[in-house]
Amino acid sequence: MELFSRKSKTNYATIAPLIHRLAEAQRTFGRFAKEDRILDLAIIFERYFPNDTTYKNKLSQNVSSLLGGSDEENAQISEDISRFYMTRNAIVHGAKKKGDAELLQEIDQALENGFKYARALLLNSIT
Repeated sequence: MELFSRKSKTNYATIAPLIHRLAEAQRTFGRFAKEDRILDLAIIFERYFPNDTTYKNKLSQNVSSLLGGSDEENAQISEDISRFYMTRNAIVHGAKKKGDAELLQEIDQALENGFKYARALLLNSIT
């Protein structure tokens, strides 16, 4: 209850649609569900940092700097987000680059990491 009483003093208006998108991503089903979930999660990351160019390296740096507690955690988060974003690119651009097919085989790991870090970012924003 206290969380929502403070919403006018926070960036709730910006974060609320991202929370909704996260919920939708978790409910997505069908033939292209995994790909759709990756894209929904990518939208969360890209909208969370609206003033930055959303290249893989900048995005991974932004996420790791907010969520990491040590150099090791920062490095792991950065690597996970980079691989997530590479998977997103393989989906969007049709797996044209060398290594894209392998990334798409690891989509479950990309989804796990994407959900974990998206939830952490959003929770970090509202607490």
